[in-house]
Amino acid sequence: MLRYVTVSKNSLHDITLVALIHDIKFNLIKLLQ
Repeated sequence: MLRYVTVSKNSLHDITLVALIHDIKFNLIKLLQ
């Protein structure tokens, strides 16, 4: 159970990180145009 929670926390963190990077990329593209 604890292991499952840790894994889901880690994957949630990864998803947040990916979303953040995607946001930054999108904003940079908008700025460059």
